[in-house]
Amino acid sequence: MMRNPGIVIGYLLGGALVVAGILILTGLFKLRAAWDPLFATMFGIVTLLFGIYRIVLTDTKRRRPRQESVGDV
Repeated sequence: MMRNPGIVIGYLLGGALVVAGILILTGLFKLRAAWDPLFATMFGIVTLLFGIYRIVLTDTKRRRPRQESVGDV
């Protein structure tokens, strides 16, 4: 069980961004109709990639052992 709320928030935010990116790319979540469809595709890809990045970064933070500070030698 995770004790750090920052880790939980990181996973939730990453998952939400991945889902939002997929919804934008599939067309289920429409941006403004006046915008170019290419913009919606690019925005969906960027949102999806940022969600994946957030999940990987959070997982790396969770797995990393706590490092001692330099002054504790």
